[in-house]
This record gives sequence, structure tokens and C-alpha cells, in this order.
Amino acid sequence: MHSYLVNELGFLSSKNDTCLYVNHTSTGLLLIGLYVDDPLMAESNKDKILQIKKELTNRFEMKDLGNASVMLGIEITRNRRNRQLFISQSDYTSAILALFGMENSRSAATLMDKPGNISSQNTPAIDILDRLSGA
Repeated sequence: MHSYLVNELGFLSSKNDTCLYVNHTSTGLLLIGLYVDDPLMAESNKDKILQIKKELTNRFEMKDLGNASVMLGIEITRNRRNRQLFISQSDYTSAILALFGMENSRSAATLMDKPGNISSQNTPAIDILDRLSGA
């Protein structure tokens, strides 16, 4: 799909995230986030999204699952009237808190009050991810 998006449809692959494809259109930016074979598209003009969906469906076997509500564990909600998009990882956060018996902890505006030095030596992040994924 990468070569089709870049070579035939004129998308640019992001230098910071190779799973993000960007195309400048007459109405703004058309963004496609691609994880394995699951694309997530965003554009201010719905007709542009319908057009690219049609082109991709003609080329690849795929089906439209409608508006995304969750992608890679990130919850997506919209307020179309106010043209707002919100993302959250509340389910993931709840799973982490439950894993460590901290479901009743008080919340804070930020995860850390002061910038800290985070490294693989002083955080069990990899262990947490392994435990959550069942690895």
C-alpha cells in the first residue's frame, strides 16, 4: 500500500512516522494513518475522504468500517458541530491502575509534577507493556 499511496496517489510519507501519509489537497490536508492493513483517514472535506476510499477499495480488498471510535487502544470522540476531535486512553490508564491495585487513586492534572529523568533503568514500562499484552 505504501508504494501505491506514494507513487500513484502522490502522498508523502512522514519522516517522523512512516505510518503517516500526508497529501495536500485543495481543501486542506488529507491524512492517512496506516497500521498493518488498517487505515485511519482525516480530512476536512468528506468528499475527499470518499474519493480516496473509492480509489483504495478499487485497488485493495478492504471494507469501510465507518467512523473510528477506537484505534490502537486510543479512544476517538468528535464534536462535529464545533469541529473538535478528542483522543483518550482512559481504558488503558484504567488497566494500568488496576494492574497495580491503584483504581481508587486520586487523579492529578499531569502525570508528573516536575520533569524527571525517565530511562529504561528507572521505569518498568517494558515490563508493564509485556504484562498487559500477555507476553
